[in-house]
Amino acid sequence: MTNQTLEIALLTLKPGTDLTVGDAKAVWDEALPIISSQKGCNAVYYGRQTENPDIAQFVVDWESLDAHKAFAASPAYGPFLGKIATLLAAPPQVFHLSVPAEYPTSVPLSAPVTECLSLYFDPSYENADFNSNWAKFVKRAYELEKESGGIGVTGGFSLEPHKHKNLAAEGEEEGAAKLFGIFIGWPSIEKHLEFRNSEAMTTIRPYIQEGPKGMSVYHVAFKKL
Repeated sequence: MTNQTLEIALLTLKPGTDLTVGDAKAVWDEALPIISSQKGCNAVYYGRQTENPDIAQFVVDWESLDAHKAFAASPAYGPFLGKIATLLAAPPQVFHLSVPAEYPTSVPLSAPVTECLSLYFDPSYENADFNSNWAKFVKRAYELEKESGGIGVTGGFSLEPHKHKNLAAEGEEEGAAKLFGIFIGWPSIEKHLEFRNSEAMTTIRPYIQEGPKGMSVYHVAFKKL
């Protein structure tokens, strides 16, 4: 089966920016449909990080990496980037996840809240060494859905290199890393935290703890364009 290509864009907004009212809303409402109208764009999800509301995020489900590259090379890209740039305090961070098609992204991203988990590996780590544990994690997650309240799970390795402080050499702030991104849907953040501290979590946590040298987690209440 062909892998899904997810574009992940992290946007650091200017302080005080409210995307739901005024000029900022107008810019946002004009910019996002430019993406969704592109050939090869299957869906666009967007929201703000609960733990850090100054960071907005969108996830674009593309038919392929080439489809996104075609958009970036098209006449529509300049106006899109120009609109978004007026809202930003820093350049956007953009990367892509290659997600197996058997793990549909629409389910966790359509949940009331989505846990966004990033695992950071040494660059020399072989993807295949994690794939077996990942398959076990997903299987167990679906088995526990009734108990945990979870609403779907998906994930995949990034196509680009990353950095993380736990992989820094002496004298460096950050070192080269390989990233595996995970999305898990939940009814609420409270439900996620409740399950995270449960006995059942101990049966699933080991599958994603073996290998990563670091991790980060936050939540987004995504909306679908």
